This record gives sequence, structure tokens and C-alpha cells, in this order.
Amino acid sequence: MLSKSICTIIGKKFKSFIWEDTDQFIKIHVTSWSSICSPKSYGGLGLRKMDTINQAYIMKLGYRRECFFLPWNLKARC
Repeated sequence: MLSKSICTIIGKKFKSFIWEDTDQFIKIHVTSWSSICSPKSYGGLGLRKMDTINQAYIMKLGYRRECFFLPWNLKARC
């Protein structure tokens, strides 16, 4: 689970890596980030946005409730 500011920082690093930006040179981007993050079947690169990835992992943690209630964990608390 990452905070919004950490997701923003990681997202900026993703973008600068894909577009080969440096601190000294910022290139003109021909395509938008949303089109790059679109699925390959729609002509994108299939990348996912960092906030979407973070939400998916949070949902996965909530779905797998048995991870929080493992038998050895319950025995240790009783």
C-alpha cells in the first residue's frame, strides 16, 4: 500500500524512463501517457498507471482475508 505522493513520484520515474527524459533535456512527446497506458489491442504499450497498480494490490489484500487469519497466527494470539 503506497501513499499518493509515492505513486506520483514512481509514475514520474516511469514516464521519464519511457520518454528518455533527463534533468537537462526534456523531449517533446508525440503521444499522450494515457495512450501509452492503453492495452496493446488498442494500440498502446500495455503499461499500467501506478495508482491503478496500487489500487489493484490493495483490493487483492482485502480479497485474500485468509492471509490475515492464518491458523498459526490465531494460535499465537490465543
